[in-house]
Amino acid sequence: MKSALPSSFTDPIFASWQRALERNEVCAVLAAPFSGRERRIQGFLEWQQQTNGQVASCAHLQTDLLIDPEKCKSFFSQASTPLILSPGEILLASDAVEYAYVLAQLAYDYHKGVLIFFEVPKLAFDDLPTDVSSKLLQNCSFLPLLGKKETDHFIAHLAERWQLSVSDKQSQMIYEHTGGHMWLIKEVLRQFADEQKQSLSTIFSSATLKWKVQKIWLQLPKQHRVVLTSIGRGTIAEHSGPVLDDLQQLGFVSSSHQIKSVALREISQDAQVQIRYENQHIYFNDIDVTSVFTAKERNIFAAFYSAADRRVTRDALAAALWSEQEQSEYTEWALDKAISRFKKKLEKLGIAKSSVVTIRDYGYQFKVLQS
Repeated sequence: MKSALPSSFTDPIFASWQRALERNEVCAVLAAPFSGRERRIQGFLEWQQQTNGQVASCAHLQTDLLIDPEKCKSFFSQASTPLILSPGEILLASDAVEYAYVLAQLAYDYHKGVLIFFEVPKLAFDDLPTDVSSKLLQNCSFLPLLGKKETDHFIAHLAERWQLSVSDKQSQMIYEHTGGHMWLIKEVLRQFADEQKQSLSTIFSSATLKWKVQKIWLQLPKQHRVVLTSIGRGTIAEHSGPVLDDLQQLGFVSSSHQIKSVALREISQDAQVQIRYENQHIYFNDIDVTSVFTAKERNIFAAFYSAADRRVTRDALAAALWSEQEQSEYTEWALDKAISRFKKKLEKLGIAKSSVVTIRDYGYQFKVLQS
């Protein structure tokens, strides 16, 4: 039977993990949420067996280690082979910092090599203490979503296994919709196997597939969802550089800054947008974006925030923008230009300019701002 993924794709990845283990180092394997961790681990163990006859030992962090720090220490002291630990993302929870510190130190001091599998982007480690994250991120190996060639191979593997007939056109449609995400590909083919008369468009709009896409979306950190929302709405926020790098390394976003998966693109376009103004700070979906705006633009936020129904007269906006002395010289044109620049700045965050509505003979209303 055809292997799940081509060896030309997996062998270089597995070889890099093996080199880290042979150097007795800690290696963090970073992948997108729900992207086939168990399959990759099993594939690596089989590859190890075939290439050098020695396989690593596996431990589930939640059940075997984190529930008992002493058990964790005992496990490391007794282990005689390199280790594979998962799911690593539970180390990032706010209530797991103590365990993360213990495990990171043990892994760092352990002299047989450790692979820790995470299904999170690199920036998810930012909230950890530096001495913990530096140990966990001693080496990083990124597992991107599948490309077109690997997706075709995976589809052919499942088609052979489930006795399906999948055309090249259908394979292309599956790749475009899923963006190469193995969990989504498998769900599409599972439904296709249940009822081959069912069209792919019907499967793509099914409740189960939409639920899985939503799960992937919600497992991404908030700042990553913010950037994907911006891209999905046709813009890229000014503050998105490191986050965009993360999304490209994981395979969500192409080099041309496009969301690869139609399913994720759709959810990003429909994502709820919330703007809060609190203690003179501006938050976009709970991400502080105050620095994106100039002082005058922040004054516009303050004016909208203090007004009932976020409706502000032109005179009130002028008062927010200019001092009393300056107001005697301001023009209607200058106010309109200030609002136009404000709208363009919103658009860079992925917020439609139409969220600021002109009210004839009155002023403006901001329809996105939340309390």
